[in-house]
This record gives sequence, structure tokens and C-alpha cells, in this order.
Amino acid sequence: MTKLPVKVPEYKKLQASITVYLSLIILLIISFIVGILDAAWLQNSKAQTRSGMIFGTELAFAEYQADLLREYNLFAIDGTYESGNYEEDNVLERILYYGGSDTQMEVSKIQLLTDGNNADFLRQTYEYVKTKKGLSWLEEKKKEQTSYEESKLDAQSSAKEYAENEVELEELLEAEEQSFAEENPISHISKLKSLSLLDLVISKEEVSNQTLDGSNLYKERTPKIGRGTIMQSGANETLLKLAFVEYAFDHFSYYGDEKEGGILAYELEYLLGGEKEDRENLKKVMNKLLFLRFGANYLFLQTNSEKKAEANALATSLCLLFQSPFATSVVTQGILLAWAYGESIMDLRALFANKKVPMVKNTTTWQLSLSSLLTLGTSDDQESGKDSDGGLAYRDYLKILLQIEGVNETTNHAITLIEKNMHKQGQEFILMDQLIVGIEVQCLSRLRGNIKYEYQVGYSYNH
Repeated sequence: MTKLPVKVPEYKKLQASITVYLSLIILLIISFIVGILDAAWLQNSKAQTRSGMIFGTELAFAEYQADLLREYNLFAIDGTYESGNYEEDNVLERILYYGGSDTQMEVSKIQLLTDGNNADFLRQTYEYVKTKKGLSWLEEKKKEQTSYEESKLDAQSSAKEYAENEVELEELLEAEEQSFAEENPISHISKLKSLSLLDLVISKEEVSNQTLDGSNLYKERTPKIGRGTIMQSGANETLLKLAFVEYAFDHFSYYGDEKEGGILAYELEYLLGGEKEDRENLKKVMNKLLFLRFGANYLFLQTNSEKKAEANALATSLCLLFQSPFATSVVTQGILLAWAYGESIMDLRALFANKKVPMVKNTTTWQLSLSSLLTLGTSDDQESGKDSDGGLAYRDYLKILLQIEGVNETTNHAITLIEKNMHKQGQEFILMDQLIVGIEVQCLSRLRGNIKYEYQVGYSYNH
């Protein structure tokens, strides 16, 4: 007997189809939710991993050299971690220690304090002064810079004229087989120029004998160099220089304002002179000041008819005495130049006696008579510098010298001095070209299984 197929009701077929469809929909929904959750987990894991490494980088840079900050207001990590051995892995290990993740790291950029001709050192001194004084103060000081540069040019012009006058006078006298053997301002100043300027201005007993000893000075070695630029100041060269000068006066000593504990007594003078002995740096600064004052004093004499007439009268009598009337104009200029030189020595005496000297002289502030010029530097010399109200003190002239000096050389000397002062305090491991101020790191973190996350973290002290 043949069995007939059981006929499934239509509603049963529909139910089965609906069940299949619902199952598929539920599976799709579950897959979608799992996908969303997985993506969220992945995104969250990436965020947490990256945040951990950012936090680790910030903590690593929180370990800045505290003594350097306290003494010189400079932020930097000691790249040797007080071991004396600089390695980029030193800071990477600290980041990984604080970041706490399974991460491979490679430095893509690292900036040292002294990179790019001490660029970040200058940036930090600029930020220090801008915070202390304000940008408007710096902009106001910038306006004074032009007059200082003009003073330097005037001094250069006067020095050139002095040299040319000496040659011209010598040639004229040689042609006539004559010489001014008689004591006169020109020959007297020639003798003074062979003497120590330091001895003409101050007593030997007043001068420090401190010396910058030691080898491996920053300015003498080839510095380490980082990779890439992370920070730039954005300020122009003039503002950077002005800020550096102000910073220098806040952190370094000078003649008349010496501080205990430094490797040198005359630190600002070292910035200008670069010699290892205080005495030699003072000599160099005196010569720079003499050069600056000589130009200003000679220009004054050229505009003062009374003093020009006095010089001309003396020149005429000298030329008549030696029967060389042809040389009167040349001798007159020679006397004026000698007079300006003698007046400049008097200016230095005033400045180093804590008195003030005006940038531009007048008949009231002029100190040296033509007759007194002949006794300058002799046993009969009783001249001392005059104090002029409204003039500039030694400190002010130091600022001018620093402002017209090349910033690369002075910052090299400043960094050398900071390093040696830190060594004197027992921190021999500090080398200024091994101080880290910024870093960028490429990271590769393992999240789960074969899932890896590549990203970048970084930090710098301009944050």
C-alpha cells in the first residue's frame, strides 16, 4: 500500500521561512554589534595606548635638570641621566617606563639645547625676558639698537682715520727728514699705546685673578647635534639678541658686581672677551670700550670750533719749530685724534670708578685739557674720571657692547660659562650639548594578537 506524502500546511512553511529569516537577521545584528564593539574596543585600545605613551613622554620631560632651571631658568633633560654617557635610548627607556605598554620606539626627531647655533638656548632666554618684561619692552629697546650700531660705525671710521693720519704724517716727515722728537700729543699717545691699558685705568690690585680652567670646554669642542627642528622662537634676530643681553645681566656677574661661587668673577666680560682669565677679559672689554668712546670723542672734537682752533694753534707752532709748515693740517688732525684717545682713557677711568659717562660729549662733560694730555700716564698724572649726570654707567656700556657683538660668539661663551659653573657645583656630568629640549618618537604597539598600532608622540618645552 502506497503512502501518500504528508501535506505541510502553508502556514507551517511560512513559519519556517520566517524563523530562518529571523535567525539570519539576528546573526547579522549580532555580527554588526560585535563589529561595533570590536571597533570601539580597538579605537579605545588605540586611544588608551597612545594616551599612555603621551603621559609617559610628559613624565619623562618632567624630569628636567632642576639645578639648571633654578640657576639659569633653562628647561632641559640631561641626556646622560647623570651617567655622563649620552644615549637616545636613555630617554626612550624613561618614556616606556612611564608609558607602560608593549611598544617599540624609534626617535624620528630630537632637539638639543645647543642645536642650530644655540637656537633653543636663545629661544628660552627670549621667553624668559618676554615673560619678565613683556614684548612691548623688547620692542621699545629695539628702537635704541640703531643708535648703538651707528656708534660702532663711527668708532670704526675714527680708528681708520687715525691709522691713515699716522701713515700720512710719517710719510710727510720722512720726505723732509724731520721728526717731532719734542714732546707733543701725537708722540705721547703713541707711547701710551704701548703701555697696558689696564694699568692706565685701574690699579692691578683691584683685578681678579680667577681662571676658567679645565679641558673640553663647550666653545672648543665639536658639539653633539640632534635631528630635525621641533621648536623655533618666531622672534627676529634683533629681539633675540636684546633678550639674550637682558637675560645675561640677570644671570652673570661683572666688574663692580662680582658674585661668589662662579668660576670667573667677570662673567659678562668673558662673554665679550672669551679668554680664560678674568684679567685678560677685562683688558679686552677696556679696549672695546676705548674703541667705542674714541669714535664719539673724535666726532665731538671735529664739531667743536674752539678745540679745533686750540689743536690747530699747537700744530702750527710745532710745524714752525721743525720748519714743516706743509704738515700743519695733518698734524692738527693727529693732535685731535690723540686728544680723543686721551679723553677716552679718562672715560674708562670714570666708568671703572663707578661714575657715568655720556654717549655724546659737550664742552661741559669734556674732561681732558690739551696740556693735561701730555702728563697722562706719567708720574705727574693726577687726572681722574669725571662723573656726569645723565650719563651711562659701566653696566650700560657693557649692554651696548653685547648688543653690537655677534650673538653666536657671545652665546657660545655663555653656554661654556654655565656648563663650567654647574661643574663647579659638583655636576660634572652636565654637558650643554647633551641636554634634550624636544623629541618626536615613532611608536609601534601590540594591542591584541597580531593587531599592531603605529603612531607618533612627542614633547617639547615650548608647550
